[in-house]
Amino acid sequence: MQHIIFMTGMHPKSIPRAFKREQLRDRGKTEHRGRPIIYGPDVTAALKDVWDAANGPCGEILYPIIREYVEILRRDSMWSNSPSITDKLLSMKELRYDVG
Repeated sequence: MQHIIFMTGMHPKSIPRAFKREQLRDRGKTEHRGRPIIYGPDVTAALKDVWDAANGPCGEILYPIIREYVEILRRDSMWSNSPSITDKLLSMKELRYDVG
């Protein structure tokens, strides 16, 4: 037990509880943690198309021009993404970071 305490850094009383919790866990049920996925790989691929067309700008510069580039690519018949993917791409929200 001393080895487990040393390796995990856990308190000695919490180790038996952790083992018991693992024994009682349902193995057939998968655990989904974190945020739900909103923008899948298809939206990421569409964003990469816009990024490539804009010559690879950073995100701060790319965000305001996404709608314009999608319209230009549609006009020139170079936009091959579905309307649902396009709607998700155009509905992305700008992430704001407080620098200070």
